[in-house]
Amino acid sequence: MSRAAYRLELILLLGLIFSCFSTSLVFGQAVTGIRDLPDGYVPASILSVSLDIEVEEAAAPNGVILNELIPIGWNICNTSPPYSSFEPTTGEVSWIFLAASVNDTDMDVSYELEVPANATGTQVFSGSVNYLTAGIPVSNELTGDVTIVEIGASELAVLGVNASTSKVVIQLKDSSSGLAVNNVWFSHLYEPLDLRVVPDISSNGAFELAVLSENTGTDKVIVQVKDSLTGLLVRNVWFSDTYTPLALDVLPDVNSNGASELAVLSENWSTDKVIVQVKDSLTGLLIKNVWFSDMYEPLALQVVPDINSNDAPELAVLSMNSITAKVVVQIKDSSTGLMVKNVWFSDTYTPLALDVLPDLNSNGSPELAVLSKNLITGKVVVQVKDSFTGLLIKNVWFSDTYEPLALQLVPDINYNGFSELAVLSKNLINGKVVVQVKDSFAGLLIKNVWFSDAYEPLALQLVPDN
Repeated sequence: MSRAAYRLELILLLGLIFSCFSTSLVFGQAVTGIRDLPDGYVPASILSVSLDIEVEEAAAPNGVILNELIPIGWNICNTSPPYSSFEPTTGEVSWIFLAASVNDTDMDVSYELEVPANATGTQVFSGSVNYLTAGIPVSNELTGDVTIVEIGASELAVLGVNASTSKVVIQLKDSSSGLAVNNVWFSHLYEPLDLRVVPDISSNGAFELAVLSENTGTDKVIVQVKDSLTGLLVRNVWFSDTYTPLALDVLPDVNSNGASELAVLSENWSTDKVIVQVKDSLTGLLIKNVWFSDMYEPLALQVVPDINSNDAPELAVLSMNSITAKVVVQIKDSSTGLMVKNVWFSDTYTPLALDVLPDLNSNGSPELAVLSKNLITGKVVVQVKDSFTGLLIKNVWFSDTYEPLALQLVPDINYNGFSELAVLSKNLINGKVVVQVKDSFAGLLIKNVWFSDAYEPLALQLVPDN
């Protein structure tokens, strides 16, 4: 059946329906619709669209045809309720609502689109709701969002070292397409330990990449900061070599000089003292030392948004007691150094990495995510707990075929309103290196992004699109 014949049949069907009923419908907009689009789209991703169809109860027709025109070449992959027809050559999607379904004064329609990898620029949507009023056809254009613009996808950055040449590199790949963006090289005179992204210091509009490293011969500790776009050295910031460096994170500007601060988690192997040294990324000057319990072996550092309402972010240290195997995230105030909270995690799993998620349970506090592995079963899990109550919110499981190494929060890719979790892993048999990206809410795999296995992977970060 041709498209025109199909549409004619639908119109005749609705006409037959209306002819069977006596109605007192009035002229006007008995049915209207509003389209809601995301702020933008990323090529090679999934886009969610919602249509809010409102029916005037006193003038509800007995049937409605909803037509939606999506960008040509974009494929519709999921709809609720299911569509009645889809014509890929024109991008037209249709839904037919009859009788009881139209009597509901709020008919929500949602659908998902597969955005092509070659999509670019501004894309246009249009549509209408069609029905009969007193035997007269009425067509009302959908209002709301009608255009959507392309937004750049963030890049996944993997820090690695070549075991043969000692070359140190950060590979940057597009988080949506998985395509290579750039390689940034760092000094091989220092052993790389951790990686963080720093807001632009060199005023070229690009984020900086900071690598925590140690010279194993001299014990010198350095954070090398390079431009993510040009690869040029921005500055070196030196930290105390009295302590062995373990992890790096970035604090918002504390001393109001316009530059972020660098925080390095370290441990003195002689005294077991655990410290986070905070230095200015611009001047390299020490701002503060924050001490943590030496009863636990420090593993990872993460800056947490303010929990105790003093307008200062918190410092969270993932630790494990080597005797009892108890796992805890100690949270201290970055300004006062005072303890804010301890959040305990399952000791059935060996903790590996820590990150912070936006509030999932709507209590106003961010969530803590700990990447762990059960050394007996090999199971890999990210445990998500509330930073305020310490209650478990969710477990997200990852493939145990790969050895987990690092964890990173990724902004919502599949447009379901929840951030994603990315785990850097390596297959110990074939050496393949992958970043698995899963939805933090549903736990479903969104994509795998593969990296060169010529480099031993060490750390993972997300670089916002410049």
